[in-house]
Amino acid sequence: MQGYQTSHPMMQDDRPFGISLLAIVMGILGFLALITGILLVFSTWVMVAGMSILITFLTMYIISVGSFGAVLLVLGGAATIAIALGLWRQENWALWVSIVGVALVEVMLFFIAYPFSYLFLGFLVLYVYLLAVRQHFR
Repeated sequence: MQGYQTSHPMMQDDRPFGISLLAIVMGILGFLALITGILLVFSTWVMVAGMSILITFLTMYIISVGSFGAVLLVLGGAATIAIALGLWRQENWALWVSIVGVALVEVMLFFIAYPFSYLFLGFLVLYVYLLAVRQHFR
């Protein structure tokens, strides 16, 4: 049948597997950050017995700035979900936000943590990979 389209116009068949994997992992982590931030924001009003250990751990060890940190976690989670969706749809802006973000992490790891650690090398591989697959983005 001429003129019949078999796939949705927004679907890309040439999405690299690594980008799909990165988008899924970022989406999951963004969702967890968003939910955790929401729980932290409302933890003073809502007592959830099963989540109290998680909230205590997060407030004591990860987020020590209270409600401000919880709001930042909500905003960061929402931004991470947006970037993950952009990567999944192969949006050019999401690729460049990811490239700049990974580059900033590389600089922080180099100057603040141990340079040339496994984490540093992992982010370096991710950075090179993102640059290598940029032709797949529009």
